[in-house]
Amino acid sequence: MGDGPTTDPVVEVEKLSVDFRGVRALEAIDLRVFGGEIFGIVGTNGAGKSTLIDVLSGLVKPTSGSIRILGRDPIRHSGELRRMVGVVPQEVSLEEKLTGMENLEYFGRLLDVPGDELQDRAEEMIRFMGLEERRDSNLESYSVGMKKKIHFACSLIHRPNLLLVDEATAGFDPTIKAEVSQLIMKMAKKEGITVILTTHDLSDARSLCDRLAVLHRGSIVATGSWEEISSVSGAKLFLGGISPGDEKALMELVPPGSLSRRKGGFEVNVESLSEALEIAGKLEEGGIEASIVSYEIPAEEVFRELTKDRGGDSPA
Repeated sequence: MGDGPTTDPVVEVEKLSVDFRGVRALEAIDLRVFGGEIFGIVGTNGAGKSTLIDVLSGLVKPTSGSIRILGRDPIRHSGELRRMVGVVPQEVSLEEKLTGMENLEYFGRLLDVPGDELQDRAEEMIRFMGLEERRDSNLESYSVGMKKKIHFACSLIHRPNLLLVDEATAGFDPTIKAEVSQLIMKMAKKEGITVILTTHDLSDARSLCDRLAVLHRGSIVATGSWEEISSVSGAKLFLGGISPGDEKALMELVPPGSLSRRKGGFEVNVESLSEALEIAGKLEEGGIEASIVSYEIPAEEVFRELTKDRGGDSPA
């Protein structure tokens, strides 16, 4: 039974960089994630979120830097960590012709769950997900939300210490998003599982995560709790690495009057973290080479942005 985050690091990453065919996908990543914590990796599409998950799960070998998952190197100790880490990719990959129970037993065998424990584990997961009445129904008859629950269950069947989740709620309607969010919180808070999840949804980041890292173009530009990240005053986004030929295009992409030249780059006035990430996405779409060097966002603006659809008010 979990009691919230501990002071013991489950994941330690230092100066991690990854190159793909000469292109740097991740640059000098530093992270520490603690036991029982829900840690979010926030960024636009193409920021490097999925690559970071692939590295942590041992699917991609880093070009440089060091990683320790539960004190082990994910490449050299992949077999051992396979029994200690669960992975939930963005796309649901299940056997539609099998029942919920049969899927759990199938994945349990793949994950080396002992045969004499397999059925009990599968039953435990069915109860945990609240799917007792559908345990013997084929997955093709399941709703989207039920399939997502079984997807999580298959990643938990071997009782991992750490769960890596890539875009858990992407593409779902609000009802299913709420169900998935509640499930993630239940796993961390009640079962003590450490969760690292990626998301481009800022409301997910605020409501779910104990701490988060903002990833842009392969680099982490901020790490901390939502309150820590959003509490610095100034509302400034500093962009570096912009070539002279891209300056005009940059001016057309950002709000009028919000851009000013500074030594080594440009400063953009922004009102929220979501606007900063939106600008980053526009730069990417426009083919403009730029990097977020730093940003400062006022807390009351972030709060207003995240609660505007919920009827919330800014803090006094």
